[in-house]
Amino acid sequence: MVSKLRLVQAGSGDPRPLLIVYHAGMAENLITDAVSSNTCVLFDIESKYDTLDVPGSPDSLPIAIQTAQQLAGESFTPSPVILAAWSAGCQAIRSQLLAGYDPDAVVCADGIHSATQPDVAQQIAPWQKYFARARAGDRVALASHSSIEPSGFNSVAKTLNLITGQSFDRRGEPSDPVIQSDGNLVFYSATGDDAAAHIAQARVVLPRMLADLGSLPSGSHASALAFVAVVGGAAVGYALARYFLGGWKW
Repeated sequence: MVSKLRLVQAGSGDPRPLLIVYHAGMAENLITDAVSSNTCVLFDIESKYDTLDVPGSPDSLPIAIQTAQQLAGESFTPSPVILAAWSAGCQAIRSQLLAGYDPDAVVCADGIHSATQPDVAQQIAPWQKYFARARAGDRVALASHSSIEPSGFNSVAKTLNLITGQSFDRRGEPSDPVIQSDGNLVFYSATGDDAAAHIAQARVVLPRMLADLGSLPSGSHASALAFVAVVGGAAVGYALARYFLGGWKW
C-alpha cells in the first residue's frame, strides 16, 4: 500500500514539530502560514480514513511519522505531533485515536459527527477519552463547529454536547467564534448553516485554531508546543509550555 501523505513543508531542527492535516487541501497556504517555518507539515491526498487504525496501514501514525522523515530527507524527533482536520478528515483523527495512537494535540474543524442510533457511545468514546486528558492538561484538543444540521446523523454541535455535556448554543461568526475552554480543551462555536459556512471552517477557523494553540495555559507534562506565526510580516510567538523532566521546555 502506498502512503496518501504529501510533504508541504520540511521544517528544520531536531526535535521538530510535526503537523499532519487531513482533508483540508483548500486551506493549505493558510494553514502553513499559521505555523512556524520549522514545522514539518504533511497533507493527505484523501486517504480512506476508516483504515488508519489497521496495523500496517501506510498512514497509521507510526508509519506516517516515518514517511515524514523520508519525505523531509532526514531523520528527526517529531515533537510535538499534531493531527489537524476539517470535515470528514476528522474521522482520520478518530481512527488514529481508536487504534491507540497518542498525538500531543488534535485540532478538529467542523467534523466530529456521530450517528443518531445505535452506536453513538462507541463512536464518541475515543473523543471522550482524549478530551478528558486535554481537560486535565495532559494533551491538547481544539474543536470547532458550524450551525449546520445534517440529515440522518448528529450535528457537530450535538455530538460535542454528547461528548462533554456542555452547551454550544452561543455562537459567533466564523471570524469571531464564541470560545469555551477548560484546561487544554477548547471549543470554537460559529454560526452559518450552508456550504459557505462549512468552507469557512477550513479556511478561517482551522488556521485560527492552529495559531491559537499557544494561548493555552501551561501544564507540567512531557513535551512542548511552540509555534511562531508570521502575521503581516511581524513574528509573533505562541508557546504552550508542557514541561519535560521538571523544567526543560522548547
